[in-house]
Amino acid sequence: MNKKPEQTEATKEAFVQAFLRLNKKLPIEKISVRKLTETAGYNRTTFYNYFQDVYALREYIEEQICVELGQRMVRNLRRIGDEEQFVNVVTDTLAEYGDSVAVLLKNQGNQNIETYIKRPVIGLLKEQFGVDPEDVSADYRLDYMISGALSLAGRWAACGGSEGMSAGQLGGLMQDILSNGVLHGIVE
Repeated sequence: MNKKPEQTEATKEAFVQAFLRLNKKLPIEKISVRKLTETAGYNRTTFYNYFQDVYALREYIEEQICVELGQRMVRNLRRIGDEEQFVNVVTDTLAEYGDSVAVLLKNQGNQNIETYIKRPVIGLLKEQFGVDPEDVSADYRLDYMISGALSLAGRWAACGGSEGMSAGQLGGLMQDILSNGVLHGIVE
């Protein structure tokens, strides 16, 4: 494959966008290479030059998204001083990457989330808040906070993103949960 890097990236991006469009309506099991190539405007041979199958494409998307989101969160978290700023980083990221986040979070137990988002963010938050790096309790607490935020983000994206609740409203809900606990607003 002696193609220009720009052409290669444009072709891959066409397959990524086609997958994201199809995956909004269909589970991955129902997405065929034929549907993907028709949606992307390429032939099957071109697809197989880049990806082994639809699952390999999803893995590529997940890794790209996790790397990008993880780097963005780490960059932005360096300025964080409290939970509200953490929530702002999460909701800003959701607003920008909504469809991609939905794909990412559909695959529960995704190792890319652990590798590229949770571990670096936990380390950075511990550093930001001056927490002992060996404090295992802090690891669990921060993992819980990040997992909860990612779970809410996944549900929000799966439900159509801002169609049911704006990113700002979601941020307010996250802030309320972080500040007052999960049952606040449910059980008074």
